[in-house]
Amino acid sequence: MNPHFDEKANELLWTLLQMGGKAGTMLKAAMQVIADRNPAPVEEILRLEDEVDGLQLRVDEEAIRLTALAQPVASDVRFLFMASRMAHEIERIADKCVSIGRHGVSLAHVQRLPRTLDLPAMGEIASTMLRSSLDALLERDCGLAESVLAQEDKIDAYRDRVIDNLMIGGMESGEEVRRTLWLALVARALERIGDHASNIAEDVIYLVRGQDVRHRRPAAHPEAEPIDATDGDFDRA
Repeated sequence: MNPHFDEKANELLWTLLQMGGKAGTMLKAAMQVIADRNPAPVEEILRLEDEVDGLQLRVDEEAIRLTALAQPVASDVRFLFMASRMAHEIERIADKCVSIGRHGVSLAHVQRLPRTLDLPAMGEIASTMLRSSLDALLERDCGLAESVLAQEDKIDAYRDRVIDNLMIGGMESGEEVRRTLWLALVARALERIGDHASNIAEDVIYLVRGQDVRHRRPAAHPEAEPIDATDGDFDRA
């Protein structure tokens, strides 16, 4: 037992959870930008991105320092390696939240968003995946981590449905082309957040079990829940 190492490892863990909490706040704010077509939250999103970036550097530097100086045993080395990987995944989630917020600013000037897009549902799934992956890390709960992986196909299916509906809707004007592009990019960013949350869950399983579940055989995509085909305001979908 190395009490000093354990103390520093716990500090790393809480730094990761702090990063994840900030990323979750960013995601909620980014989705609010789109729902309200109000760019005001973007300033807070960018501020939080800087904080997440700084925390990622702290995690990487501390992981390197502990590896070099604390003479960790094999399981501790695994934790340090996973901590750096998870910090990277959370930082990428924060980047995607910035992208969503910026696309939301562009969409703020669009007259009407189609109700056929169930982006709020995608946002909820992505938020749940992120929160569950962090809870799995805190509790070292592989069952919870596996539940995150089970959600990956669902968010992929929603992305496909959103993009399919955008294409079916037609693009008769320059504004409609731009709107379609921005909304497709939002759907893609949400799907990528789900991917990064799944990567964190995979890292939890490796940390706890020593089992690498990356590159597993993908399951068939489940059907997304039905999406209302009538048009209307996005925030009332």
